[in-house]
Amino acid sequence: MKKCIFLISLASVLLYSCDKSDDSAMVYLSIKNETPLPLELVSIYLEGTTHSYGTINTGQTSDTFLFRNSYVADSITFEYNSKLGIVKPSDALFQWAGMEAGATYRYVIHLDENERFQYSVGKVN
Repeated sequence: MKKCIFLISLASVLLYSCDKSDDSAMVYLSIKNETPLPLELVSIYLEGTTHSYGTINTGQTSDTFLFRNSYVADSITFEYNSKLGIVKPSDALFQWAGMEAGATYRYVIHLDENERFQYSVGKVN
């Protein structure tokens, strides 16, 4: 009986520890559209996790979604004028020395001088 209680206690501690590590690796992400075009079917893909943000009109910011155990967006996809747009932030978020787990970050999509889609990312205060 003592062994059974010990094993149950050990399992509880291990599960609690795993849950704590997941919480410390979470991040909240939103997207802001700074292009002159509405962006439709906007999605972020991060290591097997996908969140769809729907349509984000010019100058608007999406809802914020929680991502766990994922650090850098594989891609952000969207449609505009019946075309597919994609940005690939290969080294954006958690490559920062000052990154904070549990914080909220915003990807901002904009057009450069050659009208190519670009992004920037920053912490939301």
